[in-house]
Amino acid sequence: MSAESDMDFSDNDGDDYDYYGEQDDCDMETVDHSKSDPEYFTFSCLKVEEVDKLLNESIELLSDSLQVTPSLAKVMLHAYEWNAQEIINKYKENAIEVLVNSRVKPRVSTIQASRSACAVCANTPAVHNFSALACGHYFCNDCWAMHFEVQIMQGVSNTIQCMAQDCEVRAPEDFVLSHVPKPSLRERYQQFMFRDHVKSHPQLRFCPGPNCQV
Repeated sequence: MSAESDMDFSDNDGDDYDYYGEQDDCDMETVDHSKSDPEYFTFSCLKVEEVDKLLNESIELLSDSLQVTPSLAKVMLHAYEWNAQEIINKYKENAIEVLVNSRVKPRVSTIQASRSACAVCANTPAVHNFSALACGHYFCNDCWAMHFEVQIMQGVSNTIQCMAQDCEVRAPEDFVLSHVPKPSLRERYQQFMFRDHVKSHPQLRFCPGPNCQV
């Protein structure tokens, strides 16, 4: 090969040739990714304690505003994607509609079930050993406990429903915990509750990294 065909990578001053142009690599840090990347968004990393605080602020606001228990506030917030102000406004207009949409109350009035015998096990325990949700479907506490244990072991928490056929009323946290005596099961249930709260919140996402709690 002749000398004329060799490529000369030097400029007139003898400096090394800049393969990547004259732009300094440091300038890359000044690029506004929010404009160049359509999938870019700003975010903050939160610990479990910080998320708990964020959720509890909404729960406390709704509970105080509507004079309902924190457990019922959680059910409504889960149904309305944690928009406490929207719930408060709609509750003032039509409280029953909000409670029905949140599955706190049934869509149609139900006839109060008899407490003479449990509809699941047919046993006849003492009257004080029966419990019911707002729908009025009474079952013995032993059957409630078994129902909740099965649901929790399957990973269900916020969406546990009444045992009555076709009843969509959901069991609030305090009702579930009052029928779940096992500490390990209670802890498992509350872990699932936290997970579901995060998933239902429009501004929260779990880190996709394996075993990451952020």
